Amino acid sequence: MTALAPRRLPSIRRQGPVVALLGPDGAGKGTIIDGLRREMPTALTVIYLGRRRRHPDEPERDRGLHGWSGVLLESAFVCRRVLRAWRILIPGYLAAWRGQIVLCDRHPIEALAIRPRTSRSAAWLERVLFGRLMPWPDAVAVLDAPGEVLYARKHEHSPAVLEHQRQRYRDTFVPRGARLISTVSGVEAAISEASTLVWTALRQRRRW
Repeated sequence: MTALAPRRLPSIRRQGPVVALLGPDGAGKGTIIDGLRREMPTALTVIYLGRRRRHPDEPERDRGLHGWSGVLLESAFVCRRVLRAWRILIPGYLAAWRGQIVLCDRHPIEALAIRPRTSRSAAWLERVLFGRLMPWPDAVAVLDAPGEVLYARKHEHSPAVLEHQRQRYRDTFVPRGARLISTVSGVEAAISEASTLVWTALRQRRRW
């Protein structure tokens, strides 16, 4: 009697990659995504994970919070951001499970580079929730340009602040495997490099 060979269950694997485009304001995330939309012949979903822009009439949050009340308020704000991020990420990952390429315009893991929390407890909570419990993208592109160039494009913040953010993005994500893409030498070159990154992530997901 011939022994029956054990059957292997087919592996369940997400077919679509999740790719995050990171960088300070003016780095060119929207421009690169628009270029990728034109180039990608397969289904593509774009999700935006940046902060909601403040209305001109809306008062700014008090940055001078002190004591336990300040810690609790900031911690609650961090948790609220986590819930908002998950609410946006879940439909994106569902699209990735259907085989679509998902491009993230910003990503919650940016908290690792830019942490504006004033209390140490809230900053620690932000690092844990966004750095360890948040799913890491299949590929990360850090769009790079000098602070003066970033400021000339959008006139937001100051060249010094933008340069500091630029260095934080480079120092935080490039050692973790992110692709550094310059957006100074030309839009088409940057789109081509980002396209190569996306196709590589797609091939790895589908095991081509």
